[in-house]
Amino acid sequence: AKAKKDMSWEEIKTDYFLDPKYAHVSGVVYSYANVTDPIDVSNLGRDFFIIHNPLAIHPLPFGSIKCGIEYSVKFDGDSISITPIEY
Repeated sequence: AKAKKDMSWEEIKTDYFLDPKYAHVSGVVYSYANVTDPIDVSNLGRDFFIIHNPLAIHPLPFGSIKCGIEYSVKFDGDSISITPIEY
């Protein structure tokens, strides 16, 4: 992938969970929430996506963050599967 920076396009690394150099990262939490939107406390945290790093030295336990949608990442030969975890 590429992104524009200072009027030129630069490569963006997108394979962190494939690289053992990033095994110190247990996972990524992402939110699509907009800070300018009003807060609805009944939906607080439902906008989170938690993606587990399959190479993590200290993996985050599944279900440890009780909000949003959690995903597991698995390698199978040359393919990668990203699966939502249902509770």
